[in-house]
Amino acid sequence: MKKSYLALLLLPGLVFLAAFMVIPILLTVGSTFYHESRFTIEGYLYFFKDPYFLKILWTTLRVSLVTTALCMLLGFPTAYFISQQNPRKKCAAACISDLPSANQLGSPFVQLDDYFREKRAAQQHAPIRWSHSGAA
Repeated sequence: MKKSYLALLLLPGLVFLAAFMVIPILLTVGSTFYHESRFTIEGYLYFFKDPYFLKILWTTLRVSLVTTALCMLLGFPTAYFISQQNPRKKCAAACISDLPSANQLGSPFVQLDDYFREKRAAQQHAPIRWSHSGAA
């Protein structure tokens, strides 16, 4: 009984992933095989025959492999070091290592704040428009 209850707790997350990730990806990939309402692989043949697209593909793969290798070279020793610390230092190190991602999450709010700050500053320094009735 307890295991089935725990499996039910996964259901909302799985439904969310299916609805907003898996299904759109499948529809996008599936649509690449159809051109003018018929099944075809012309787009893929063109992609893999064109040197321009192949250069882009190899550049993308090379950058992703180098990035993955650098992240592993930096991440594994850092994780090992953190794991060897006492609980208080582990918590501090984990919080510090999460700061870059927290910065990314907060950036839209910072940008909105900057936008409104600039808007207020522009309004404060705008020329004053006097309304006058024409009478002296």
